[in-house]
Amino acid sequence: MKASDVMGYKTWENRLSYEETKKVYKLIKKLIKCDSFKGYRKLIRRQFMFLIGEYGVQTSIEQLYIEFGMIPEESCSYYGHYENIKKLFGTDRHIVEISCGYFPVLANMIAREQIRTKAGTITAIDKSLFITKPRFDNMTLIRDEFTLDTDPKRLGLDLNSSNNLLVAIAPCDKTQSIIDYATKYGIDFYIAFCPCLYFEKAKDLLPTKSRVYEIYKEEYILDTAKKVRKRNMGVVKTIYLDDKYNGYAFVKPPIIYNRRRKRK
Repeated sequence: MKASDVMGYKTWENRLSYEETKKVYKLIKKLIKCDSFKGYRKLIRRQFMFLIGEYGVQTSIEQLYIEFGMIPEESCSYYGHYENIKKLFGTDRHIVEISCGYFPVLANMIAREQIRTKAGTITAIDKSLFITKPRFDNMTLIRDEFTLDTDPKRLGLDLNSSNNLLVAIAPCDKTQSIIDYATKYGIDFYIAFCPCLYFEKAKDLLPTKSRVYEIYKEEYILDTAKKVRKRNMGVVKTIYLDDKYNGYAFVKPPIIYNRRRKRK
């Protein structure tokens, strides 16, 4: 029996056998007993038991799969974003990943590429980080909450440089703060939206995809574009993750970014 027979949806869990899925669940049950997960236990249980069936894969569960070798990196959504960032921006700069989650999966991929190319550094910040010791010398991990008042120096940002990039994958309620932070300090960004921002406002609209997308556009993309133009930060562009990397069952969340520095 496959996990897809149990879940009934196309999610990353379908890449595991039923027995492997049960092993992951046992691992999650063990992890949520740790002090670092205090305050997140109900959320993790809910994500594993319900949200993967309702909306598709959740990033925290996918991080667990990658961290403990349950699926290959190349098959996860983070790898799709990593490829986008390399293509659009390159990694030879200082990158800050905000709301990186329990495990800095994307930051690890970027740090490894920076070491290979001998260019670039990365900082990852999230109050729920399960680990604080980075695997790579060019990486800094900060277990703390990101806010609009977070000191740029603490994130390793040189505001006199155009070599900075803010990255966020499904930052949920931090999305607006990240956009405001980027435009406040004039920093380029790459933000992949999470559906959770909109489902609460659009519960009565699901599963009418086009109307959900309108909420994306009206409340975030257009508003962000105005802020970026006002700060002379170029233009905001919208892309979507390739289907082979998108793990959400009903929607394809947009990714917004701006870019001014040309790749070398």
